[in-house]
Amino acid sequence: MTIKEELVRKQVAECIAANIRIPDYDINSIASDTALKALEEIKAVIFKHDRLSDFDIVDEIVDIFTKYGIDTRGCHDFG
Repeated sequence: MTIKEELVRKQVAECIAANIRIPDYDINSIASDTALKALEEIKAVIFKHDRLSDFDIVDEIVDIFTKYGIDTRGCHDFG
């Protein structure tokens, strides 16, 4: 993807986010389901601890947070 395309995607995403109206979904249920998925992925990473260094474990967990749109403020963003 080119820089121009990345900038346009970012602008479109910001526009949608600013103007979207959230329907009457059960927000708590959606958040809970997503949190459980993320926790299962984090658990799988932790159980690979004998094959990964502590740094790699943290790096993979940060990747999971990023995957689900959870801001990590650039923590260990080396990817």
